[in-house]
Amino acid sequence: MWMEPLDQAASVMIILGIAIAGGFAVLFLQRARHAGAADQIRQSLDKHQDYFTYLSAHIDQEGPLMPPPGKLSPAEQSAIQSKAAGVDRNDRRRASG
Repeated sequence: MWMEPLDQAASVMIILGIAIAGGFAVLFLQRARHAGAADQIRQSLDKHQDYFTYLSAHIDQEGPLMPPPGKLSPAEQSAIQSKAAGVDRNDRRRASG
């Protein structure tokens, strides 16, 4: 079936418009998801600030450190582990530099 050149151009423009709108929708959803995860991590770190103070005060002691109080959700565990890993990397940089 033959289409006029303007009809073909209009079809291509519609398809490209839908693809671009879909791309923006995906980017918006990823941004919202990332912002939600970052907010949850920030809340977990704020909630356990006393534990980080304890770690800072007792990090050089011999023997095991006490775990955080209470049962931790997977998100809280992840936040604490990421904070502890960041502290560990910073300590190594200071020691080597």
